[in-house]
Amino acid sequence: MNALPDTTRDGWREALAELFADVTDLLVRLGGVPSGEHGVGRLRAGVLERFYGKEVMDLFRDVKRAYDPLSILNPGVIIPATD
Repeated sequence: MNALPDTTRDGWREALAELFADVTDLLVRLGGVPSGEHGVGRLRAGVLERFYGKEVMDLFRDVKRAYDPLSILNPGVIIPATD
């Protein structure tokens, strides 16, 4: 989904945030994921644990740590640090 809000109207940010929350809830209920062939991106990063759960997020973190032990590649952008 690609929302194109009218940024000249008051409350557009709140409406967009509500739409994002509604779509996220629907995806979770239907067993979907927040991205397909495109990357997750900063916007969806905050909801990843709702889709994948703590165990999978821990695995993502382990992979990130294995390939980026110094955490210099986009630190905390997609996979939040727990250290």
